[in-house]
Amino acid sequence: MQKRLLHLEDIQKTNSPEQVATLFQKLGYNVSCQLLDIGDLQLPERSAKAVNRVYLIANQGDAELQVFLFQLHPNEWISLGAVTHRMQAIANNICKRASYFLLLGTKDYRQLMLVSPCKSFDAQMNLKLNIHKCLINVADPSYYDLNRLEKIAAFNLSPQTIYQIQQSALRFGKYQRKFETLDSVRIYLQEIGRIQLLKTSEEIALARQVAQLEELDHIRKELQKTLQRK
Repeated sequence: MQKRLLHLEDIQKTNSPEQVATLFQKLGYNVSCQLLDIGDLQLPERSAKAVNRVYLIANQGDAELQVFLFQLHPNEWISLGAVTHRMQAIANNICKRASYFLLLGTKDYRQLMLVSPCKSFDAQMNLKLNIHKCLINVADPSYYDLNRLEKIAAFNLSPQTIYQIQQSALRFGKYQRKFETLDSVRIYLQEIGRIQLLKTSEEIALARQVAQLEELDHIRKELQKTLQRK
C-alpha cells in the first residue's frame, strides 16, 4: 500500500502560518513562510482592509507558482458566500501577474480555504477569472480533506503541472457543513469522507448510489415546483 504523505493529525496541528508551511513542506513544496507587507500586494482598498496578515508560504520555480496565505478579519468569514466573494476579489487582483497562484484563506486556522484561480479570455481578449475552491475543516478533518490535500502534492513536478493538478483537485470542492444547509446527499458524502481509502470498485459503487440520490433529489424538487404551481 502506498505510504501516505499526511495524516489527520497533521491537518489538526495546522494552527499557525508556520504549521501551514509545514503542511505544504510535507506535500513537497518549497516553503518559506514569509510575512509580507499587505501594501506590497497593491490590493484594492476594500480587500486590503479585509486582510489581517498575509504570508508567502511556498515558491515553486522562479516565482512561477506561489502559495499565499491570507489571514482575514473575522467579519469576512461570516458565510461561505462572504469568504468566497472576498477571496475572488483578492484573486482578481493577484492574478494580474504572470505567475500561477494557489491562495489560502483563513480566519482562525479552524478552517482553511484553498483557492486555485483559473484565467481565461473572452472573444475581445478581456481577462476573465474563475476560481476553484475547497474548504478544509482543520479542527475536525475527514479523510476526504486528507485525500484532497494529498492530490496537490508537488514532488518533482514543474510549476505548470502543479497548477494543473491544483485546478483538477479543487474543481469539485466540498465545503464545511457550517456554511451549508445539509441535505441527504451532502450528509452521505460527509460520512463517506470519514472512511479510509476505498477500493476502486467500492468507489464506483458508491458514486453510482450518490448519482441515484441526486437524481431522486432533482425529481423531488421538480415535483415541489409542480405542486406549487397548482
